[in-house]
Order: sequence, then C-alpha cells, then structure tokens
Amino acid sequence: EILRALLDDMTTHLAPELTNDLSLLRVGVQDELGTVLMHQGKFPESEALLRHTLELNIALRGETDPRCTESMNSLALLLSRQG
Repeated sequence: EILRALLDDMTTHLAPELTNDLSLLRVGVQDELGTVLMHQGKFPESEALLRHTLELNIALRGETDPRCTESMNSLALLLSRQG
C-alpha cells in the first residue's frame, strides 16, 4: 500500500512530460511486486496487480511489445499456481 500511494503521489506532482516515464516505471514496479506476492502465496493481491500491470503494458506499449508477453506469462504462472 505504501508503494502504491507513493507512486500515485509522484504521478500527481510531476510535469506532464515525465508522466509517461513514471507510468513505465510504475508498470515495472507493479510487475515485480505482483511476482513477490505470488511467491508469498498472496494470490488475490498478486492477481490484481499482475492484471493491472498487463493492462498498463498494453496501453503504454502495445500488445506486440515483449514486456506485454512477460506480463501475460507472469499472470499465467500465477493462475496455474492457483489451480
């Protein structure tokens, strides 16, 4: 929660030209956090973050970007672990 609040706060106070860079940073942080939560067995929290990360990756980079594929893979791994 603290990390999400910090990222939200940073987004509202940055100049518009830096917002996209922060969004890309946020996607990376959320992906890592989602993966950590998955390894901790916190599946609902992980799933929410990984789904949101995938949505952001698609919006920011487009479906054909390799990082979107990585996000899809992370989400698929989580869903397979959930059963």
